[in-house]
Amino acid sequence: MRNDEKQTNSDAVLLRIEGVMKDKGISQRKLIQSLNLNPSSFTQWRYGNGRSYMKNINRIADYLGVSVQYLLKGEDEIEEGMLSDREIELVKSFRDITETQRETILALIHCMNQKQDNSKVLS
Repeated sequence: MRNDEKQTNSDAVLLRIEGVMKDKGISQRKLIQSLNLNPSSFTQWRYGNGRSYMKNINRIADYLGVSVQYLLKGEDEIEEGMLSDREIELVKSFRDITETQRETILALIHCMNQKQDNSKVLS
Protein backbone atom coordinates (compact mmCIF):
# COMPACT_ATOMS: atom_id res chain seq x y z
CA MET A 1 0.00 0.00 0.00
CA ARG A 2 1.36 3.40 -0.96
CA ASN A 3 1.83 6.15 1.65
CA ASP A 4 -0.92 8.32 0.14
CA GLU A 5 -3.33 5.35 0.32
CA LYS A 6 -2.39 4.79 3.98
CA GLN A 7 -3.01 8.48 4.68
CA THR A 8 -6.39 8.34 2.94
CA ASN A 9 -7.40 5.24 4.93
CA SER A 10 -6.23 6.86 8.17
CA ASP A 11 -8.13 10.03 7.30
CA ALA A 12 -11.28 7.99 6.67
CA VAL A 13 -10.97 6.19 10.01
CA LEU A 14 -10.48 9.47 11.83
CA LEU A 15 -13.44 11.02 10.01
CA ARG A 16 -15.64 8.09 11.05
CA ILE A 17 -14.45 8.38 14.67
CA GLU A 18 -15.23 12.10 14.65
CA GLY A 19 -18.57 11.54 12.91
CA VAL A 20 -19.74 9.06 15.53
CA MET A 21 -18.55 11.39 18.29
CA LYS A 22 -20.53 14.25 16.75
CA ASP A 23 -23.65 12.10 16.32
CA LYS A 24 -23.49 11.02 19.95
CA GLY A 25 -22.47 14.40 21.37
CA ILE A 26 -19.13 13.13 22.64
CA SER A 27 -16.38 15.75 22.76
CA GLN A 28 -12.79 15.04 21.86
CA ARG A 29 -11.84 15.86 25.42
CA LYS A 30 -14.37 13.38 26.82
CA LEU A 31 -13.13 10.58 24.56
CA ILE A 32 -9.49 11.27 25.36
CA GLN A 33 -10.14 11.46 29.10
CA SER A 34 -12.39 8.40 29.17
CA LEU A 35 -9.81 6.28 27.36
CA ASN A 36 -6.87 7.83 29.21
CA LEU A 37 -5.13 8.90 26.01
CA ASN A 38 -2.60 11.68 25.44
CA PRO A 39 -4.44 15.06 25.56
CA SER A 40 -2.89 16.12 22.24
CA SER A 41 -3.97 12.92 20.48
CA PHE A 42 -6.57 14.49 18.20
CA THR A 43 -4.23 17.22 17.03
CA GLN A 44 -1.57 14.60 16.28
CA TRP A 45 -4.10 12.41 14.46
CA ARG A 46 -5.36 15.28 12.30
CA TYR A 47 -1.92 16.31 11.18
CA GLY A 48 -0.77 12.76 10.54
CA ASN A 49 1.78 12.88 13.35
CA GLY A 50 0.35 9.96 15.21
CA ARG A 51 -1.91 7.00 14.70
CA SER A 52 -2.45 5.96 18.29
CA TYR A 53 -6.13 5.61 17.45
CA MET A 54 -5.20 2.47 15.48
CA LYS A 55 -3.67 0.75 18.49
CA ASN A 56 -6.70 1.84 20.53
CA ILE A 57 -9.31 1.12 17.85
CA ASN A 58 -11.02 -1.61 19.89
CA ARG A 59 -11.33 0.64 22.94
CA ILE A 60 -12.52 3.57 20.82
CA ALA A 61 -15.13 1.41 19.07
CA ASP A 62 -16.37 0.02 22.41
CA TYR A 63 -16.58 3.47 23.93
CA LEU A 64 -18.44 4.88 20.93
CA GLY A 65 -20.73 1.87 20.70
CA VAL A 66 -19.79 0.99 17.13
CA SER A 67 -17.94 -1.91 15.57
CA VAL A 68 -14.26 -1.85 14.74
CA GLN A 69 -15.31 -2.91 11.22
CA TYR A 70 -17.36 0.28 10.94
CA LEU A 71 -14.49 2.51 12.05
CA LEU A 72 -11.96 0.81 9.78
CA LYS A 73 -14.02 0.25 6.65
CA GLY A 74 -17.30 2.10 7.07
CA GLU A 75 -19.09 -1.23 7.12
CA ASP A 76 -20.97 -2.77 9.96
CA GLU A 77 -20.86 -6.52 10.31
CA ILE A 78 -24.22 -6.61 12.05
CA GLU A 79 -25.86 -5.54 8.83
CA GLU A 80 -24.33 -8.34 6.80
CA GLY A 81 -26.67 -11.14 7.83
CA MET A 82 -24.93 -12.17 11.04
CA LEU A 83 -27.91 -11.17 13.17
CA SER A 84 -31.68 -11.28 12.79
CA ASP A 85 -33.58 -8.11 11.91
CA ARG A 86 -34.73 -7.85 15.54
CA GLU A 87 -31.16 -8.19 16.83
CA ILE A 88 -29.95 -5.53 14.41
CA GLU A 89 -32.72 -3.20 15.59
CA LEU A 90 -31.72 -3.86 19.20
CA VAL A 91 -28.03 -3.17 18.56
CA LYS A 92 -28.79 0.04 16.68
CA SER A 93 -31.00 1.22 19.55
CA PHE A 94 -28.31 0.27 22.07
CA ARG A 95 -25.81 2.46 20.21
CA ASP A 96 -28.06 5.50 20.50
CA ILE A 97 -28.24 5.57 24.29
CA THR A 98 -25.85 6.82 26.94
CA GLU A 99 -23.18 4.71 28.57
CA THR A 100 -25.11 4.82 31.87
CA GLN A 101 -28.22 3.52 30.13
CA ARG A 102 -26.17 0.76 28.49
CA GLU A 103 -24.80 -0.33 31.85
CA THR A 104 -28.31 -0.38 33.31
CA ILE A 105 -29.63 -2.50 30.45
CA LEU A 106 -26.70 -4.92 30.65
CA ALA A 107 -27.22 -5.26 34.42
CA LEU A 108 -30.91 -5.96 33.82
CA ILE A 109 -30.11 -8.60 31.19
CA HIS A 110 -27.60 -10.18 33.57
CA CYS A 111 -30.24 -10.32 36.34
CA MET A 112 -32.78 -11.80 33.93
CA ASN A 113 -30.30 -14.47 32.85
CA GLN A 114 -29.46 -15.31 36.47
CA LYS A 115 -33.14 -15.58 37.35
CA GLN A 116 -33.69 -17.85 34.36
CA ASP A 117 -30.71 -20.02 35.36
CA ASN A 118 -31.96 -20.22 38.96
CA SER A 119 -35.43 -21.28 37.83
CA LYS A 120 -33.87 -24.08 35.72
CA VAL A 121 -32.03 -25.34 38.81
CA LEU A 122 -35.26 -25.36 40.83
CA SER A 123 -37.15 -27.30 38.15
